[in-house]
Parts: sequence; C-alpha cells; structure tokens
Amino acid sequence: MLGDPAHKTVNPYLYRVDETLEIWRAITAPVLLVHAEHSPHLARHARSGDFEARAAVVARLSRMTVGEAGHMLHHDQPEQVARLIEEFVDAAATL
Repeated sequence: MLGDPAHKTVNPYLYRVDETLEIWRAITAPVLLVHAEHSPHLARHARSGDFEARAAVVARLSRMTVGEAGHMLHHDQPEQVARLIEEFVDAAATL
C-alpha cells in the first residue's frame, strides 16, 4: 500500500456518517463483513466504539475473521477469503 501513490490521495468527498448509516439501514440483502485477524485498522476501530454501533445498523450482517492475515487479507489468505465468500453466497442463495 505504501508504494502505490493512489493510497496517499485524500478522499475528495465529505463523509457524512448520518447519511451513510441511513443508507446502511436500508440494506435488505445479506451482507458479509470479513475481518483480518491482524489488521491494525480493525483494532483501531474496535477501540473507538463507533465501529460496533455502525455495524449494528446493517440488519442481516454476518461477520467472519480470516486468521493469519493483515489488512490485505485477500493477498495474505486468498483461498480462505474465497472460501468464506463462496460459503456466504451459497447460504444466501438458499434464503
């Protein structure tokens, strides 16, 4: 990530939490949230307390954690991430 200049660009859009949460509340489809076991971002968000409150507004949220992975979990554990997604999609298709 540090080598890619695109990751150093500041987002040009104002992030409005209240608007985002209203959009998330309207989601009716099953949603999969995948965490990396060793992500520094996850630890930072968990400490803030906001993360759990924000995630709670998504009605059909499933959460999974990928072990032995950092922030770039799809690079660290691609097979495990693919398996979680496949299992989630298969389960959601039966609903």
